[in-house]
Amino acid sequence: MFGSTTINWDDANKGPNVMWRVPRNIRLNDNIVVREDEMAVFYRDGKVLSYIDRPDRYSLTSLNAPVVGGLVKALSGVQQEAEVYYLQKRIFDGKFGSSEPYIFRDPDFGLVSLRVFGSFRWRVSAADVFINQFVGTFGAASSDDVESRLRDQMVILVYNTLGKLKAQGVRVTDLAVQLTTIEQAVLGAAPDHFGPL
Repeated sequence: MFGSTTINWDDANKGPNVMWRVPRNIRLNDNIVVREDEMAVFYRDGKVLSYIDRPDRYSLTSLNAPVVGGLVKALSGVQQEAEVYYLQKRIFDGKFGSSEPYIFRDPDFGLVSLRVFGSFRWRVSAADVFINQFVGTFGAASSDDVESRLRDQMVILVYNTLGKLKAQGVRVTDLAVQLTTIEQAVLGAAPDHFGPL
């Protein structure tokens, strides 16, 4: 039988990172340690095999567990890839700001360049969707990569809201008193892009 290795996400390396991919394939008899503030997701052959979201030490002793293909490859000729991703369950704080100004046409002032800045909170609620979308589709490897994508989406939501207000005849001098309206409109549109915390 194979020896075992204990795998855990070291707190010293966790810091602000939302995700860590175990840098090697997982073998039968390996141990996975999951802490209170994290979950682990097992992938094999590109599909989610299992979630572990309760803190404990888990021993991979079943053939249903992700198994590296040495033995499987010898028996079947097929190399099976097994991966583990750790994800933090905590809420992250992010900030956003526009890199380019939004051009607001005002009847009194003509073209006005507006910049937007704000903050948001986020966390992973659907681990498989997060890994498939952010890691698989966008190639995100760190929280900074994820927050960059979220910042871009937040700016788009704010710009869309400003466009609607402009179409309703709101003037640039009225924007300061419309901040609550802008915030509520962005929050109202956000579920189309983001889920609730």
